[in-house]
Amino acid sequence: MIPRPIMSTGRYAALSGLAATTVFYVLWWVLSVEGDESPWVASGVAAGMTILACVVAREIKVRRHDHLARLHQLPDMTRYQTKKRLGYTATLTAATVAIRRLERRLREIERRGATPVEHLEACQLCEQYLKSAEDTLPTLGVGTEVRAAVRAGQERVGVLRKRHLLLWARKESQSLTMQAQQRTRPEDKIELAQNALAVIDEALQAYPNETELYESGLAVREYIASVTLARWVALAERAEFKNQIVEAVDYYRDALFDLSRADISEATREEAADRLLGKLQLLQAYLATHDDTAANENTGGAGLLTADVIKKPDIFDETCPS
Repeated sequence: MIPRPIMSTGRYAALSGLAATTVFYVLWWVLSVEGDESPWVASGVAAGMTILACVVAREIKVRRHDHLARLHQLPDMTRYQTKKRLGYTATLTAATVAIRRLERRLREIERRGATPVEHLEACQLCEQYLKSAEDTLPTLGVGTEVRAAVRAGQERVGVLRKRHLLLWARKESQSLTMQAQQRTRPEDKIELAQNALAVIDEALQAYPNETELYESGLAVREYIASVTLARWVALAERAEFKNQIVEAVDYYRDALFDLSRADISEATREEAADRLLGKLQLLQAYLATHDDTAANENTGGAGLLTADVIKKPDIFDETCPS
């Protein structure tokens, strides 16, 4: 604040003398009217006290003026450092309050027995905090207490984000998989299972080294493969029941084709391939013991099964013969 100009000494002395004279004569007149024998004594004392009061007031005014003048003349850097210190304290307080508020919110979510949606909401809250902290870091000085507090908050929130993301992926994928198992149509089963797989893959993008996520994803993929193969096997068995042997062979070949491209473990793939190839071998034996003409009549003119159809290495190649 810029100090106001102070009155000059001469002018102040003149006004002080005028005030003292006025007090002297006014008090002298009042005492004379009341019949005081020595009115000038009391009047003189009152005038002296007036002069003293003016001197004291003048001294206080001068000292205050000098103090404000010195503050106003401080270097700009000093004033900047004072403001910066205040901003530093406010930033540190804000960072501490933000992390405590977030942790309290997450505890409330867990206390309620969080659903997958609530775990996802908690994860999004953590991501918002992490993004805000990352945007704030460039504005903070290197090695400051505020920067250390923000970094510590990032580490704590990062752990919480991982926890809630994994819980969301586990609960949501389990829920979708259970719904898939309760459906009747294979298409519905596969669609719900693929949705569960998408949830797991999203979590894997954030934490690719999580063994639990990888194993869950593999289990869901094997479930999808089993549903797909079960559909082809059901069609093949129906065709076989109708004595449409070549059509049944085609369905088994389709099953092998999908099996060769399924993202499953090699042990599971080999086990399923052995079963399908066993069925194909039985059908080939059946076709070999019957007359070609009779077989064609029963199967609507379809061609015979060739040896290439049951060639085992094809199911392990990247491509499968059509």
